[in-house]
Amino acid sequence: MMRALTSAFAAAALNVLVAQSIDPPQAVDRTTTFQARMTPAQREHGREHAKNDIIGARGLAQHGLTPRRILDEGTSIDLAIDLIGVEATMTVRQMLTATACGNAIVFEGRVLTKESFPTEDGTFLFTDYEVEAIEIFRGLAGLSARSRVTVTRLGGSVAFDGGSVNATISTAPTIETNRTYLFFGRSLAATGAVSVNESNDVLPLEKSRFTAAHFPPATDLRDLSRRGFAADSTRRTLRQLTCR
Repeated sequence: MMRALTSAFAAAALNVLVAQSIDPPQAVDRTTTFQARMTPAQREHGREHAKNDIIGARGLAQHGLTPRRILDEGTSIDLAIDLIGVEATMTVRQMLTATACGNAIVFEGRVLTKESFPTEDGTFLFTDYEVEAIEIFRGLAGLSARSRVTVTRLGGSVAFDGGSVNATISTAPTIETNRTYLFFGRSLAATGAVSVNESNDVLPLEKSRFTAAHFPPATDLRDLSRRGFAADSTRRTLRQLTCR
């Protein structure tokens, strides 16, 4: 597929590049069919994600791109986001505390299932994940280990008769089933699902370490993006969490 790479966003600490097909094929209305099969909760998540400043129709238009319903055109979209111009001076413990205290919900869990859908305006995809909680560090009142939690996040892949489309964000790598992650997020009042859309809101567990997608450009934190956080010490830090 031929694509044009367009500078889409540059402000403060972000630089965003969007890859979009140059000459999309003739559109077929698949979005309406997919949305008709979505549950009320899934449709609410689609409305919530469509408000995103970058991937929503209004955001894309502001960046000089034509908002397109990607399922209808059968074309994928990729967002490459670089964190620039941010100095990191925090220790690992301070960074974990800041991230945890900046989110209403923090928990470790294992992903059981996932399913992707179009956002309300059809310009992007999102995925709902069923996650089994392993340990809850913050929020999720009334839930405990082995409780099921719905996590929702931008990005995903949808197949249809004759093809498929992908919507990806570089700072939000794909969440896989049968893997364990540390989630930092907020609750959506309408459905109770946990929304996780920032770059380090989901940390995969790999060989007893939680790894991160991106860190601000400071040597100690870049090293952490390669080595990760030691899982046991991370859990101890989160259990002792005190937010002001």
